[in-house]
Amino acid sequence: MRKMADRPFTIVALMGSPRRKNTLRLVEIIVDEMNKLGPVNVEYVFLAERHIEPCRGCMQCLAKGWDHCPIQDDMSGIMTRIGEGDGVILASPVYVYHVTAQTKTFLDRLASFCHRPAFFMKHAMAVATTGAVGTRPTLKYMKSILGVLGFRTVVAVGGAGQDMEGRIPARLEEKARKAARRFHENLVKGASIQPSLSSVIQFRMQRRAFTTKDAAKIFPKDFEHYTSLKGRPYPVEARISLLKLLVAGLTERIVGRFIGLT
Repeated sequence: MRKMADRPFTIVALMGSPRRKNTLRLVEIIVDEMNKLGPVNVEYVFLAERHIEPCRGCMQCLAKGWDHCPIQDDMSGIMTRIGEGDGVILASPVYVYHVTAQTKTFLDRLASFCHRPAFFMKHAMAVATTGAVGTRPTLKYMKSILGVLGFRTVVAVGGAGQDMEGRIPARLEEKARKAARRFHENLVKGASIQPSLSSVIQFRMQRRAFTTKDAAKIFPKDFEHYTSLKGRPYPVEARISLLKLLVAGLTERIVGRFIGLT
């Protein structure tokens, strides 16, 4: 028996396709299935229709913080909406075994959140459609980057986006509806966070790397952030098994020594 939410969930659907076709249709199926379990408010953000400039590599967001990015475009508003929501759907068709340029441009602007993950209290879903091949590596990348950004859980689904009659194939629709139920289930779980082993290791390694004397000079914002988290098993309150803590600690020591982070 699923626990029902006491309010509609707010989801930001980041649509990376330059068209409104297969990927949008699949996301609409996902939203339809979620609404059967409880009302959700979905805000569609069509990245191709927003003003999003490529990252300039100036490193201001890394050194000083997200709000120091010199580019004035639609990114700030989009990130505000994500911050206010409960979850994110990141959706893209497969272009040459990867996400679209629009999706990649958006993700490239999130470098500071890769250094200082911020979405621990939110859930995510990765959606990919393809004409033939490339779904697996594309979803693997999308799922990986969403995890690095800190999202509590990431559900992934994708496949060939249309049949011979231009419809979403029945098998893909079934997979999408099943994934939608998992995504909704994650949203109603409550505040308990159970990070993966890779997420715990990521935190430990980043803290080790960014609390060195060199990091204090090059990445002062990272140094400040991770220094404040010294002695913590994770950036936020979380349920972490003793085994995960032991493995993460051992990995940190071995890898840290190997690459000179003493």
